[in-house]
Amino acid sequence: RYSGGAALQKQLDSHWSVKTSWGTYYRHPNFYEIFGEGMTILQSYFMQMRNRLGFSKGTWEWGSQFDFSLNRQGKMLGADTDTVVTWFQRRSNNQLVLYTPWRGPGVSYYLPSGQLSVHGIEVSHHMTWNRLNLALAATWQKGKTTQTVEGYEVSAMSTGNNSFVPEWVVNARLDYTFPGNRFNVFGEYRFNGKEVI
Repeated sequence: RYSGGAALQKQLDSHWSVKTSWGTYYRHPNFYEIFGEGMTILQSYFMQMRNRLGFSKGTWEWGSQFDFSLNRQGKMLGADTDTVVTWFQRRSNNQLVLYTPWRGPGVSYYLPSGQLSVHGIEVSHHMTWNRLNLALAATWQKGKTTQTVEGYEVSAMSTGNNSFVPEWVVNARLDYTFPGNRFNVFGEYRFNGKEVI
């Protein structure tokens, strides 16, 4: 299977630039997604056959994605800054999700979830002083299931806002590099919002 894409970028002036990209992708399930870890995550192929879902261990995930971003580079508070605002959208078929049935022993397995559509906005901001770096990022995304898989174990997965992705993700990281550039320390905060299911 082949994946491909194209991108265009335009430098508007010394501070501003725009970029857009479009592409398609194919992804085969990895070893962990097929075989699990033998304890709480079971073998995907065995569970799918048991639940009569009809997928094989060769099921691919595929889809397309598009993004458009506006970038500004310059100075702020004595630091070199780089700020990017990006609109993105993605459509995936057979996207693999970690599925835990609401009844049973509580074990999970990876399952092709049908057709998912996601769009959102991401804002990232980097500030660099002499030895200090600050990185901030926030992502808002909205997803929905546009087509579900067939099978009684996933009959509760109707079309709508079951995307299995958090609506908000926020990340902040502060790094300091000591003189000599051989040692650095950092502090990081990450917030994952509620998953839309």
